[in-house]
Amino acid sequence: MPSQLNPINEANIERALEFLAQNPSEKSVTASRIFKVNHATLRSRQRRQRQSQTHAPGSGGCNKMLSGIQEVAIQRYIQRSYESGYGATRPMVFEAICDLIAPRRPSQRWFQQWISTQTEHFHVVKTRPIERARVSAHQIEDVHAWFNEYEAFCTQLKVESANIFNFDEVGFRVGIASGQEVLVPKQVKEVYTST
Repeated sequence: MPSQLNPINEANIERALEFLAQNPSEKSVTASRIFKVNHATLRSRQRRQRQSQTHAPGSGGCNKMLSGIQEVAIQRYIQRSYESGYGATRPMVFEAICDLIAPRRPSQRWFQQWISTQTEHFHVVKTRPIERARVSAHQIEDVHAWFNEYEAFCTQLKVESANIFNFDEVGFRVGIASGQEVLVPKQVKEVYTST
């Protein structure tokens, strides 16, 4: 549990910071000795002061690479990729950003952090490969037609419900790639790819 600074020590740190501001040639070690404060704490406070002066709140810091319009363009790209029947993979989105801000090229770390700031617009899901026939079976009319045909078949052969057993189709397919992570709009929960 972090220890709380007592008010006297806090006041001494403030006086030490004022002293350093008025005497820029003095070192923080000198101020920490004069005002009897921890040197590491004083340096940490100085660093925070400098950072708050150089970065306006909400400016995105020094590594803001995309303008607001460019961010909207990337969000639309992700939306349209999903609407076209596939999600945009991370490499696809990264290359789209690189094309927008060329000749600059962001780092992978910047890209990962940027994705984490976009959670209200999109998120990452893993695609689920599914056979083309099963994709078309997701149409409600096809499902109703299948059950009507099944019911007629059971009636014709006099099959009672006590004689029907349900088996799961668990298995694996050879040569079919497993799902890949794609970026999709926030409201989308699953993405199927047909094989």
